[in-house]
Amino acid sequence: MVDVGGTNNITGDPLFTDLATNDFHILTGSPAIGAADPQITNSHDFDGTPRPPGTRSDIGAYVHAP
Repeated sequence: MVDVGGTNNITGDPLFTDLATNDFHILTGSPAIGAADPQITNSHDFDGTPRPPGTRSDIGAYVHAP
């Protein structure tokens, strides 16, 4: 991912599991891991996995689960 300026704006391949089947979980090595705004207010992802409080979570609907 590349910092494009502004607040929390980045670009690049997020390494989704499978776009063809709409599986937006992120793979190991994704630049989205640990890159979310630390002020995130969602306590869980779409699978119900808790997001770590007080730290930088993963960008996206799903927390990376290796």
